[in-house]
Amino acid sequence: MKKLKNLALCLFFSVFAASANAEAIDFNYGVVNLDVNPSVGSFEHFYTFELFGLSRIDYSISKIFKDFSLGENQEAIVIYDFQDDLAGFNFGLYDEDGALVTDSSSLSAGEYTFKIAGIATGLYGGHYNFTANAISLPVPEPEMSVLFLLGLSMIGWVSLRRSHYS
Repeated sequence: MKKLKNLALCLFFSVFAASANAEAIDFNYGVVNLDVNPSVGSFEHFYTFELFGLSRIDYSISKIFKDFSLGENQEAIVIYDFQDDLAGFNFGLYDEDGALVTDSSSLSAGEYTFKIAGIATGLYGGHYNFTANAISLPVPEPEMSVLFLLGLSMIGWVSLRRSHYS
């Protein structure tokens, strides 16, 4: 059973990404850490993966602003930036039905997609960092429950027997 769980974990993060500007990124199971530079203009990136059991996803997405100063009295050149409103940079985790997932602490098996979209306005577009980590949640084995109930029954029987003979 342990080998099956390990195999499921290895297959868990078989992910591919595609964007509106035909950029694709592939990565495998484990902690995913991507630095992405969308071109100037609007973009949509999708990172799709499949969970094979009860899992938790920890993720963070951060915009990176970078500029270059030419001198004290000159305006800085913005290398990487995004438009300063909700359309400028937004993201979400969606289930296979396209519904927004608001709690990623206990996800059932199925296909999920991270969607990151926005408008890059820097000289070379935008730059963001995407990090995700999937953690398989423990599922108690049926044998453990049987042993637990058997142990409680024995404790109860011994307790009853002691109280009966005293």
